[in-house]
Amino acid sequence: GRGKSEFWVVERFGALAFAMALVVEGDRVRLVTRRWSAFGVALPMWLAPRSKAYESEEEGVFHFFVEISHPLAGLIVRYSGWLKPQPPGGRAV
Repeated sequence: GRGKSEFWVVERFGALAFAMALVVEGDRVRLVTRRWSAFGVALPMWLAPRSKAYESEEEGVFHFFVEISHPLAGLIVRYSGWLKPQPPGGRAV
């Protein structure tokens, strides 16, 4: 991030930007929305989509979970999965 979001991760979806803090909880890193904006204009947090997102590493495998919903619209998207590193010079397993 830059400016007011200097110490946060910022994800952009078209005109929308979401500034998130990375919070360590046990063996996970959780992404917590701290501010959001449309076309660069700050929007109130009570109108923001709600997210439950975290990442972790288990035995060299990266795991992730993301759920985004809105109080009025309900569930927008939910996905989870894992990524394994590709061996040097080889194909992913």
